[in-house]
Amino acid sequence: MQSNKDDEELDILAVAGALWRGRLIVIACAMLFAIVGGYYALKIATPNYVATTTVALQLQSEPLISFDSILSGLSTEAAAINTELEVIRSRGLVEKLVRALDLHDDAEFNPALRTSGPLSPYQIRIKLRRLLSGEDVQTAADIPEHLIIDRVVDEVRNAIAVYNQKNTYVFVIQVKSTNAEKSARIANALADLYIQEQIDVKYQATENAVTWLSERVASLAIELEDQEKAVTDFQSQMQVGSIEGAEAMSQRVRDMRDRSLTTAGDLARVNAQLARLQSAFDAQDVEALATALDDPNLRSLVDQARNGDGEARTAILARTQVTIDRLTAESQRIEQQLGIVNNALRSLEDQFNEDSQQLIELQQLQRDSDATRTLYEIFLTRLKETSVQRGLQQADTRVLSEATPGIYVEPRKSRIVLVSFILGAMVGAVASLVRQFLYSGVRTVGELEQVSSHHVLGQIPLIPIRERKALLPYLGESSTSVAVEAVRNLRTSLLLSNLAQPPQVILSTSGIPGDGKTTLALSLAHNLAGLGKKVMLLDGDMRRRTLNEYFNIPENQMGWNELGPREDNNFRAALYRDPGLDADILVAADSRMNAADVFSSDDFRALLADLRRNYDYIVLDTPPLLLVPDSRIIAPLVDAILVSVAWNKTPRHVVKDVVRMLGSEDPNKIGFVLTQVSATGMRRYGDGGHYGAYGGYGHGYYAK
Repeated sequence: MQSNKDDEELDILAVAGALWRGRLIVIACAMLFAIVGGYYALKIATPNYVATTTVALQLQSEPLISFDSILSGLSTEAAAINTELEVIRSRGLVEKLVRALDLHDDAEFNPALRTSGPLSPYQIRIKLRRLLSGEDVQTAADIPEHLIIDRVVDEVRNAIAVYNQKNTYVFVIQVKSTNAEKSARIANALADLYIQEQIDVKYQATENAVTWLSERVASLAIELEDQEKAVTDFQSQMQVGSIEGAEAMSQRVRDMRDRSLTTAGDLARVNAQLARLQSAFDAQDVEALATALDDPNLRSLVDQARNGDGEARTAILARTQVTIDRLTAESQRIEQQLGIVNNALRSLEDQFNEDSQQLIELQQLQRDSDATRTLYEIFLTRLKETSVQRGLQQADTRVLSEATPGIYVEPRKSRIVLVSFILGAMVGAVASLVRQFLYSGVRTVGELEQVSSHHVLGQIPLIPIRERKALLPYLGESSTSVAVEAVRNLRTSLLLSNLAQPPQVILSTSGIPGDGKTTLALSLAHNLAGLGKKVMLLDGDMRRRTLNEYFNIPENQMGWNELGPREDNNFRAALYRDPGLDADILVAADSRMNAADVFSSDDFRALLADLRRNYDYIVLDTPPLLLVPDSRIIAPLVDAILVSVAWNKTPRHVVKDVVRMLGSEDPNKIGFVLTQVSATGMRRYGDGGHYGAYGGYGHGYYAK
């Protein structure tokens, strides 16, 4: 959890740092936007004035003769109030306002009248529409009148604002215009039209109600007459003329249903007793027969039959047979009686259902007739009330205060300038952040270590020379300068990187050209020679031979790749010595052989071994890693590899590709160097953990 927190803090610091470094862009954008906003507010923007009219909503009141569904006052619910607000700004009402005040002849609201010149905004829009769509766009003279009115209505509606004062029944009508008197005139006219609109709507509603009620009363009278005639005709055809007769029939059905249930119960009881006797008789169980017959006289016969008396057993069976015959006859009688009762019950039920259905139909006809009569009477009463209300309509609102000439409201100059300034600062901040986070270069040692995952041995400032031949004089004359001290610091870091066996053969390369690898190689060789050591500077860039641009090498100077068969110390025939460098130099000559083949040969390995025996340090300047394979071929033969990365220039993906190229090499012998560092840039991006980052604080320690 702590790690996540640290990451968030670092992100915030990175954003803050990016904004601070881009502060000049932020300030410039803010000032530019503020100037543009001020010019717009003072010179371009048209001043606007707002006039206000207040209208009070009347609470609901009873009309002179109540007819609530048509003439009641407005509801004071929120929905009703919001509806009235929309009515005030409705297109229909605003169109009446436009025609009443001839606003379609006012250039403020009629865009077609703002076409005085070919460069007017209206004409420019027409030309752009013609150019983009290819259609024949109408000009102001070709536009029909109703379309002009529609556009003017839209413009006027945009200039009108209506709202309800909180916790009151007061509507506020505000009109914005470029003329103070005009805004007041429009606001007052709109309030008057709104009140008149309410009266007109109520009057029209009354007229419509009278017409509709008259038609409805006439149709209801005819409908009521037909329904009453239908009731009379149906009653004459009914068998049961009243509800009392139907109730009597219902009682007879209930009595007959009770008799049927009683008879069925008797039949079930007799059949149950008969079944018990028949079962015991079939089993010849005299004890069960005696119990079922419940006859005390048979108890003694049961005891005799149990002792083997056959006559007693025969007597019990004979008595049982008589009882069975009697119960069988009784069951048949009851069953016949039950059938007669059920037939009579079904007949009564059929008659009752038929009478009930007729009675229901009669009641339905009577209810319809009563409902129609009630409705007819209500509508007849309403018709009379409405007819009396004609001409008595009153508006539900009244003007509380008329508008006076409008007050100045916009443009708000100070606010426009402030908002423009803030907007400009935001645009500048976004531009700075985009510029920072889309940039792919490396500016600090920390960034380089993070991208490369390798140790950074040093950072070399941009050496203040105009041509390469001036490098050696600068190194000799400015031995205490920031750049030379940085090279000296790099030398120290390099030699201390492996205390057990300091590197002897040092390879200087880069990912792409222009990263300062050759300048670094020559500067390092010059610095190592200053230790009193024997130093060799070997030109390993056979393809471009960049070292030739730093020295005044004769045209007939032999190159190390032109030496004959490999022999010990035969390299001395190709040695070059420059007065400004206390070290030996082996330059490369132009050759038809492929450079990669030369570096892969045994002769080059033998040359390098010979140099190891004769020199304390050998510095090789080699081609960029990502362009040719030369540096990768030489890399296994050296003790240290210095990769130059140009400050604020070399893309990060190049650094990653270099690391991938050197993946087979020992990571401990690979070190990165941040070169061509800007002094002012380093103060903004520098890493305080490295010597070179403090170059800006070196007054008194470094020579200029």
